Amino acid sequence: NEKTAFNLQASYDDWKDIGVAANVAYTVVPGLTVTAEVDWQRVGQGAIDNDSVWVLATKKDNVGGLLRFQRDF
Repeated sequence: NEKTAFNLQASYDDWKDIGVAANVAYTVVPGLTVTAEVDWQRVGQGAIDNDSVWVLATKKDNVGGLLRFQRDF
């Protein structure tokens, strides 16, 4: 479908943090796009030093999302 686009991204780093983001963009009419996104992050246990902001994190799993309306002229 030319009106719909899907995107998936994943990441992993040396501190064993994992992130996944997925979104769907839908073109309602030419010039108007609505995008819905869901994000998930797992904070790892591999911090190299005690100065890391995640060392004392109490929530290891985080979920977020957004709804974007974009109008192009």
